[in-house]
Amino acid sequence: MADTPKTPAREGSLDAPFRHPIAWQDEAYYDLAAVEKEMERQFDVCHTCRRCFNLCDSFPRLFDLIDESKTGELDSVDKADYAKVDEACTLCDMCFLTKCPYVPPHEFDIDIPHLILRYRAAKRRAGERDVVRDQLGQTDRNGRLAKPVAKIANWATARKNTPLRKLLEAIAEIDAEVELPKYHAKTATDLLPTPIPPDPAGPAFGQRKVALYATCFVDYNTPDAAVAAARVLAKQGVEAKLVYPECCGMPSWRRAISAMWPDAPNGSPPSSPPISTRAMRLRL
Repeated sequence: MADTPKTPAREGSLDAPFRHPIAWQDEAYYDLAAVEKEMERQFDVCHTCRRCFNLCDSFPRLFDLIDESKTGELDSVDKADYAKVDEACTLCDMCFLTKCPYVPPHEFDIDIPHLILRYRAAKRRAGERDVVRDQLGQTDRNGRLAKPVAKIANWATARKNTPLRKLLEAIAEIDAEVELPKYHAKTATDLLPTPIPPDPAGPAFGQRKVALYATCFVDYNTPDAAVAAARVLAKQGVEAKLVYPECCGMPSWRRAISAMWPDAPNGSPPSSPPISTRAMRLRL
């Protein structure tokens, strides 16, 4: 009996997009030459579409590289310049989720965020490191160190503190004009050691319980956001407990570092970020 022919993917269809599993345990995943070849294939599709021009700076950088090249096509763009596209990507997934019409199941099979992640992992496997960004990504350590000297840390990193910010720019390449997050002497976990009693008059009283995963940014930099969220939930009768066991690992994930995953081989990330599963999470 003949196999039933598969229906080809239809551009603009209502077929649900999907993502291929990240093959981080496959040695071929870290083949930098193969990664750059795949980047050339996907970037060429982006070049002919350009629907994502108004998202992050990755795509304008790519299109400028192409438009200013010798031929005006991707074939004359130096692959070393792909790093400029990578540099601007925050792995926000907006291109995959909201813009690109060519994500799987379309035959073009475009997934720029996963491709950028693979590129970073391959470069890391090849020995490339960024010590400053690696240290900035240690959010729990940095938060614990800054907590007892929060006022001094905030003074030193304030934008109006021009001499120190210029020095920071020279050392860490952090723009002197960027507003940096403030640290606090009391973190969200300090401010909410126990749940706020739920309001008996709230519509969810006795019916709902929530564990708030604060995230490192909220715990160390915007603790008032956690308090406000807990108060709103309590007013609705919801019993809300703040839980912050550790950083979710996203800073390391974005840099394709295995530090958060000791079982992962030599700088390779797993198929999903290591967000704690100890509590049901409502990200603030």
